[in-house]
Amino acid sequence: QKRGAEIIGLRKLSSAASAASAVCDHIYTWFSDSPRVHSMAIISNGEYGVDNGLCFSYPVVCKGGSYKVLTNWKWPAEIQKRIDATVAELKEERDMALKALA
Repeated sequence: QKRGAEIIGLRKLSSAASAASAVCDHIYTWFSDSPRVHSMAIISNGEYGVDNGLCFSYPVVCKGGSYKVLTNWKWPAEIQKRIDATVAELKEERDMALKALA
């Protein structure tokens, strides 16, 4: 939540350049056919218990502009706690946004 401010503090530059670089790296990875596992934010289909429709970062492999979520990943308990907290925040934000639209 404070990533942008930290980047500005460290680099004395806007976090926009960092975000743009991340987008470029993401697109490159998506089309590079790398066998490595990457983290990609996608719309959930319920993998790992994340609600359908939430945008969440999953472990994926990419090939030819497509990706495949690796569904057999085993998380340490501490990481699972962080994932659960993030999912709870995302659900709260989604519900707040939907309520504002009603």
